[in-house]
Amino acid sequence: MESRLEQAAACLPISLRQRLEQLGGEQQRCEEIRLRIGQPLQVTLGGMERALPGSRLTSEEIAMSFSCAAEYSIHTYADSLCQGFLTLRGGHRVGVCGQTAVQQGQVLSFRCISSLNIRIARQLKGTASPELLTQLWETDGVVSGLFLSPPGRGKTTLLRDIARQLSDRGIRTALADMGYTVSGGVNAPYVWLKSPGQMTSWEFFDYLLEKANVVGTPGSGFGSCGEGYFRLTGFGSAENTEEALRRIRERHPNVLMENCASGGNRFDLGMLSFFPQSWQSDDTDSYQRTMIQEGGSLGYPLSTLSNHVACKVSKTRLRNTSLDTKFDVACFGVLGYELDLDDLSKLEMKIIKSQIEFYKKYR
Repeated sequence: MESRLEQAAACLPISLRQRLEQLGGEQQRCEEIRLRIGQPLQVTLGGMERALPGSRLTSEEIAMSFSCAAEYSIHTYADSLCQGFLTLRGGHRVGVCGQTAVQQGQVLSFRCISSLNIRIARQLKGTASPELLTQLWETDGVVSGLFLSPPGRGKTTLLRDIARQLSDRGIRTALADMGYTVSGGVNAPYVWLKSPGQMTSWEFFDYLLEKANVVGTPGSGFGSCGEGYFRLTGFGSAENTEEALRRIRERHPNVLMENCASGGNRFDLGMLSFFPQSWQSDDTDSYQRTMIQEGGSLGYPLSTLSNHVACKVSKTRLRNTSLDTKFDVACFGVLGYELDLDDLSKLEMKIIKSQIEFYKKYR
């Protein structure tokens, strides 16, 4: 059976996981794994830090670990990353340190990841007493709660046990307001679409429910970045998902919808009946995209594959690539740009303008 340490360290390159094997019988005592550029791999045992033998960590190793922890889909974890962490399978948390892009006081994205801290989750059944559960549970569901304590005193352990006990009653509890995420539907496919016109995500929810008898999830439920978008799920059968898409397409034939590959080149050919294009992967590193796009082109026309020119420093690989190279790769398909215009120089704006003109002429 996979141990807690093995589960938490699954996002690390194999060379780093091999270093953790040096702990031997002390693996069960491991509380944290710390990665910092230019420093050796460190672990915390019984509250004490210990550096493991081996070379100092490189930015490449940090980037690989971060990408794997985010399942190569940074946008999926955008909301939690804005709070400085992401959650792994099993409830383990990865604290992320790096440069941030901030707009109006809100963290939008991470850049140049310099360190990661993996905190290994522990399960202590029975931590939440029956009296506490009674206070948290009402007829209509779980009430809001605020738990205060110094660091390391078991807040997360308590929340995990609350979620476990309430879930055992048949309740699927998110506890997002309490800072905890309950996993569920791992690797399940989702379909995202933009709300038509000026509709908010909740207005589109009401519209679909009334006009098409389709129930989905308003994007605003995932944070401010999700406003204006709507999520359909594939938890049900493929037939039900396709039926929902058919109804939406009939009522909104002119709305551009894009299929998501759910992690990279995982497409359902039948989705082309509803979507004119598909997003292949959140990995926008140009060098890796050449392989991703080559694989996609083996089964799909280039006109159905979306490719974006993203910021010069890849958020998944931290590789610095010129706008020219990014365009040369992205133009083999449906071209798009996902950039912060405030970060671009006047020269770069001119380059992008000429790229778009070239693409429109020859696409």
